[in-house]
Amino acid sequence: MKSKFIVALLLISTFGIPTHIFGYQYVGNDPINKVDPLGLWGVGVQGSETTDIGIGPISAGQTGAVGGGFFMDGWKPSLGGFGSWGGFARFLKHEATYPNRNTLKIPCNEHKPWAAGAFAGAGGSAFITNAESVKDLSGPFRQYNLTAGWFFKGLGLSLAIGKGGTWVFSYGGPFPVPTGVGFGAAASSYPTKTKTTSD
Repeated sequence: MKSKFIVALLLISTFGIPTHIFGYQYVGNDPINKVDPLGLWGVGVQGSETTDIGIGPISAGQTGAVGGGFFMDGWKPSLGGFGSWGGFARFLKHEATYPNRNTLKIPCNEHKPWAAGAFAGAGGSAFITNAESVKDLSGPFRQYNLTAGWFFKGLGLSLAIGKGGTWVFSYGGPFPVPTGVGFGAAASSYPTKTKTTSD
């Protein structure tokens, strides 16, 4: 058991999230067979664009990103790049998505895609992920976006959840320096698909 982490991540439980939900995410919820001596995940930067418009069941949106990051798998550091895109159009019970939502096996996929508000913008952001290599980012994700902007005062928050519990959280905004431009405000959720340099 040397070098194995068998204690739940205390930092997360400090914020009130039960450790049985995310307690071992830094080792892919496999603390017996995986090693992460530094407790690190992946970090990086990306450029992205998003357009969302609608009110719940009558809405449409699309988002795309290109980026790269530094990842840790135990003592094995690696670099990798990725590109992702997803979009949808929905009118009441009818919908069309890319990737096709009905063929995906990812968390939260039982919910129909939606958007509320109107936003269009682009910019840079930083991200953190529990992926141990860029390969873990391959495939479909369910993405949640919160965006707002007025010229160069923009804010973009995004959480993407994929198969096996892989997640990516990104922040782009006015602090510490403006990183993009945007107009409007919207919240949305729909599937996206990521291709990586390991594909």
